[in-house]
Amino acid sequence: QGLAEMHLAPVYHPTFGFPLDGYCGNVPQKNNVTMEPLSWVEFWRKYRLAPQIRTIMQKYPYDKEVIYYSSVLLDHVHDVFWDLPDEAIQPSL
Repeated sequence: QGLAEMHLAPVYHPTFGFPLDGYCGNVPQKNNVTMEPLSWVEFWRKYRLAPQIRTIMQKYPYDKEVIYYSSVLLDHVHDVFWDLPDEAIQPSL
């Protein structure tokens, strides 16, 4: 309940991503520290999905399927969320 309430707090910055880099568990997690204006889909692609894919590609640098499907996924994230209007998800915290 507390987490849900925290995400309903007034927005103090106009874009997605905490203004400081942090961690998810013990894994470093970059954030949108420059406050680049991004939709949620753009933020998620650049700051959440792409780093995970980079980690996978570093672990399997010669796996052609990993390379191919990773780039396909990154290139088509907007297609997955085609029906999600930018205003449907607003920044919080």
